[in-house]
This record gives sequence, structure tokens and C-alpha cells, in this order.
Amino acid sequence: AFNPAADRTHEQIFGVHLRQGSNAGDVPEGAREVYIERVARCLAGESFTVESEFAGSDGELLSFELTYNPVELRPGEVTGVVVVSRDITGKKRQEAAIRQSEANLRAIFESSDDGIALLDTAACVLAFNSAADRRHQKTFGVPLLAGSLLQVDLREPVVGPTAPPEPVPGMTVLYDDDDVVVVDKPVG
Repeated sequence: AFNPAADRTHEQIFGVHLRQGSNAGDVPEGAREVYIERVARCLAGESFTVESEFAGSDGELLSFELTYNPVELRPGEVTGVVVVSRDITGKKRQEAAIRQSEANLRAIFESSDDGIALLDTAACVLAFNSAADRRHQKTFGVPLLAGSLLQVDLREPVVGPTAPPEPVPGMTVLYDDDDVVVVDKPVG
């Protein structure tokens, strides 16, 4: 027995509809040996799930998750096989797109001359590019390590000499608060 979805899947993969009483001889030559081996495993009492790719009848690559389960009327007495297929073509395409996107981002990340380090909220290094590692080694004498805490010696900045303030003849402060200073400065 089979449901309409199984018939559509079979037709999509093999180009022919399922029919009551179908057997291994009805499976196209290229897939027949694999089908016979899987059914034999299941008839021996094994349940398992596999992922398979097929060129559909229209040439499109299709991916399916196939779950094989033995049918037992009494414990240990296998009388048949149930195969459940699930089309995972969309899922596989999404996974491939994510892998490609990650590879693209990794290439950008690595090709940057800027040192980039990704840290979690506890300053643990999650990822870094080679420029960040070079700069870290040059500055601190040790390499960056993924999974380690970023330990940085934040010294006080060196302040150079400063010029003492000098009054500018003719300039007056019109307004002054914590954020803004407004001056009236002579031209020149």
C-alpha cells in the first residue's frame, strides 16, 4: 500500500507511478541494487534512516530522507517493510547556501588588513583573523587563541607635552557649559 505522496515522489524520481504489487524489478536499474540491500536489512529486523540523492525525471537533483522500518505482526516475525520518504531538497539547498555564505564571509574576514576579533560577553575569543593575531603577537608577545579570554594590558596613554593656554587678544567667551563653548573671535 502507498499514499498519493509516495506515488508523486516515486514518479518524480523514477518517472513512473507506483502500482499495487510493485517489487524490486519495478525499480530502475541504477537504484535497484541499493533498494534490494536496504529492504533486506529491514527484513532482517533493522530500522534505519538514510539520505539519498536522485536525479529526478526532469534532471533536477532531488534529496530525500528515507526511513526504513520492519513490520512485525508478532515480535521477531518481520512480515514487511514500511518506507517513509521525506523530500529534503529545500533543506539541502538552504544548507549549501549557508555554507557558501559562511565561506564568503570567512574569505572577507581573512582578507582584511584590519585586525578583527569576535568576543563573547565575557571577553572570550570566539574567532579572529590573521591580522588580529599578528597584531596581538606583536603587541603582547603571545598568539590569540580561540576559546581563551582576551587579556589585554591597558596602560595609561602616554601624553605628550602640552602648550600652556594663552589668551587671544580680542577673543571673548560668549557662552560656556559642560558641552559647548561659544567664542567671539576677531577675524584673522
